[in-house]
Amino acid sequence: TTPSHDFDFRIIPAPKSVAEALRLQPDDLVVVREQLRFIDDIPWSQAIGYYPYDLAREAGVDDPHDIPEGAARRMASRGFIDMRMTFRLRTRPATPEEQHTFQLPQGVNITVLDRVMWGDERPLRLIREVDPADRNEWIGEISLEEQA
Repeated sequence: TTPSHDFDFRIIPAPKSVAEALRLQPDDLVVVREQLRFIDDIPWSQAIGYYPYDLAREAGVDDPHDIPEGAARRMASRGFIDMRMTFRLRTRPATPEEQHTFQLPQGVNITVLDRVMWGDERPLRLIREVDPADRNEWIGEISLEEQA
C-alpha cells in the first residue's frame, strides 16, 4: 500500500457554509489548504482546511507550499491552540465533480465531516473531510469521563 497526496493552495472569498462555520462576514477572505489523498494511486479522500485570512497570515499558514510539520502544529507553535471542537457529519449523494475526482461508480455516497477548531474566543479553522463511502469508514472514541 503506497499513500500519496496532491496539495493545492488558494485564497478565496468564503463560501456561505464556510463563513457561517468560521463566523465570518460573507465573502471575507479565507486561506484554503487542500489535500487529495491517494492509496495506490486511487483517490481515497480529500481534506480541505479553511482558515480566516487574518489568522492564517498571523499563524503562518498562508504559505502556498505544503507545511512539513502540518498547519495545526504550526498554528499551535504560534499560540493558536485548539481549545475545543465542534463537528457535523453527514452523508449525501456525490456531486458530478466528486464522482469524477474519486472515480466513483453511479450511486456511491459521500461522507462529509466538518470539524471547527476553536481557540479561546473564535474559530481557528474549518477542516472538511470528504470521503467516498465505498472505501472509507469512521472509527473513533469519545471520553465520557465526568468533568469536575
